[in-house]
Amino acid sequence: MSKERIKRVTAAEAGAKPERLMGPHGPLRMFSTIRFNGSMFYESRDWNGYAGMYVCDQCLEPSPMGVMRVGEIWTCGGCRTQSKANRRSKQVPASAAVREQMRIAREARKRLAAGVPIASLDVG
Repeated sequence: MSKERIKRVTAAEAGAKPERLMGPHGPLRMFSTIRFNGSMFYESRDWNGYAGMYVCDQCLEPSPMGVMRVGEIWTCGGCRTQSKANRRSKQVPASAAVREQMRIAREARKRLAAGVPIASLDVG
């Protein structure tokens, strides 16, 4: 009495394709008419079949942790982290004049907190 093992089918083997069923602004999700590993039954007025992971709009890869809407696109955690790093690298460093103004302002705040009049501050 040995049980027959059912072969697990991957999303690619099941022919799952990313589709946007939750309206034109909804996230992409893997859908197939064949059950595949990690999928669940999905039923709506437009679709009956199996739904898998959500798909990132930026890298077009299925995301096991889901996707999050950033502006008009749905992105995975990796793409969000990458875009944050790109934004940080594009920041313009403060010029020497701005750094000097910030130093003077910090010193003025410290003197005010200590009760020393600002007029005595050397702005050199």
